Amino acid sequence: MQTKNNVKKKSRLRFPTDEVNMYLHSRFHENEDDNSSVEAFNKSQEVLYFGTSPVLKYSREYQYNERLKHRNSEDQNTETSKSDEEYSYHIRDKPTEESRNKQIQKKQIKKQYVKQARERIKETAQKVWAATKETTRKTDSFVVKHWKVIAVIFLILLVLTILFSALISVLAVFSSSFSSVVGSTYISADNEIISAENKYIQLEEDLQREIDNVENTYGGYDEYVYDIDEIKHDPYILTSILSAMYLEYSVEDIQNTLKMLFDKQYIFMVTSHIEIRYKTETRTVTYTDSETGEVNVKTYEVEVPYEYKILNVSLQNIGLQNLAVEVLTSEQYSMYELYMATLGNRPDLFSE
Repeated sequence: MQTKNNVKKKSRLRFPTDEVNMYLHSRFHENEDDNSSVEAFNKSQEVLYFGTSPVLKYSREYQYNERLKHRNSEDQNTETSKSDEEYSYHIRDKPTEESRNKQIQKKQIKKQYVKQARERIKETAQKVWAATKETTRKTDSFVVKHWKVIAVIFLILLVLTILFSALISVLAVFSSSFSSVVGSTYISADNEIISAENKYIQLEEDLQREIDNVENTYGGYDEYVYDIDEIKHDPYILTSILSAMYLEYSVEDIQNTLKMLFDKQYIFMVTSHIEIRYKTETRTVTYTDSETGEVNVKTYEVEVPYEYKILNVSLQNIGLQNLAVEVLTSEQYSMYELYMATLGNRPDLFSE
């Protein structure tokens, strides 16, 4: 093969590792039934590295110098290259006796180097193979002699792995359950929860008294019309709403919130209107007969209009459970549902 300027390109020297790989592969294929081990492979790598590193170093330096020389020759100008070609042609076609001897000597040195390198590579590969076989033999012997111990160790490791996995699963379930319990429990103090409930009951009692005294408060009506829903609430709904809003609260801090919830739950209205009605009245008329002079009395009935005053008293109970969606955010409503599902993990908090 020729390159630019008709300079013949020298073939690259095969790396020593190629020779080692070829030798090792041939020996491994001859003994496919032998067991290999990690230790043997590591030891082989170590021997191969320290055994062939000088040869690799020299080979790489040689190839680098050859490429450097070739690159420098190509960088010269046209006239210098032409002179070099003529000189090289003269040397190749008409070599002197001295140059011929030098070329022969160089070839002999190169052949001797290649021969020594291959012998050293072969010796290194034999050492690697011997070490591999010895390590494999020792490993097989140890496994055969101590297979019971190895089996016991394997079983122990297997049991420990299973126990560890089970422990992790149990801890995960416990952590999840614990978080669920904590997240669904009322964390306010019992006395504060009861105080808030009693405060709400007091507001309801005040409302009931106001309804009972309507006729005294609004006197002078002909008729009182009542449309009253039952006054009641579920204490767990109230506590769950408050807990979803504040998590932990005291009755002093939620006075306005209690009043807001109460006003939304109970819609109390008093309205009046007047109707025009008619009643029958008997009237008497006295008159004197013009002919006889006799005094006569005549009675008749008439329909007389009058105002009829009516007071309408109504109370609508919206229900706290219906207010939860209105007064709570989506996140708070999710907490409210969780509280209601577990009753705050306090089913005995409110006595019947």
